[in-house]
Amino acid sequence: WEGRVLWGTIIVCTIRMAQQAHLWVKEPVLVKRLSCLAIIFAYCCKAQLRGTGIEDESEDGAKLLRKGVISQEELDMISTQSGWQPYYCI
Repeated sequence: WEGRVLWGTIIVCTIRMAQQAHLWVKEPVLVKRLSCLAIIFAYCCKAQLRGTGIEDESEDGAKLLRKGVISQEELDMISTQSGWQPYYCI
């Protein structure tokens, strides 16, 4: 049960961060970048909890790529780093 609460907190914080960016950041490019990184962070956490990586075909890396949330270069960089994948977004 506690895991579900923590996961819900990550999702709520991701949405709040994107909303706050739209309110306080004046550059649209930076707002989009911050929002995308928040989304990628949540998906990387989900993959990490499942014991895989965001690049795994059972995860959503390819879907995020198709939607333009992440670039191929970023996906490659995240998947090849030696640390915890969500750290890329922080």
